[in-house]
Amino acid sequence: MTRKFIVTVNNEEYEVLVEEIVDGEIGKIKTMETPNSQATASMEKTVQPSAKSTPQQKTEQSMDSRGHSVVAPLPGVVLKILVKQGEEVSLGQTLLILEAMKMENEINSPVAGVISSILVNPNQNVNTNDLLITVE
Repeated sequence: MTRKFIVTVNNEEYEVLVEEIVDGEIGKIKTMETPNSQATASMEKTVQPSAKSTPQQKTEQSMDSRGHSVVAPLPGVVLKILVKQGEEVSLGQTLLILEAMKMENEINSPVAGVISSILVNPNQNVNTNDLLITVE
């Protein structure tokens, strides 16, 4: 049996067909409509169990004129900020604690460097991909 779903990836909507697993056979996800052909190729994947990753592993970073950006991996509330502007940090050092779904999530530095800006405050609500801290 095939079922149709709408999946959002990086703010792009994809209409997909998902085949039901029958007699232990693993189905396929196939993209029906995508914004571009490159996305189509990347969306065709075999459905298999995957290891769950922690929010810390999903923390996105990017390099811009202000340094490495540390963004919220999920919506939550900033509980504690463990660093100060101008402080040197090491790769993987915990920068702040973000509470999400009643769990405390450590947000770690993606690089060794110096904290160039802290853009949030304790008890502040943040959304996924909100900029939290920059490290130069």
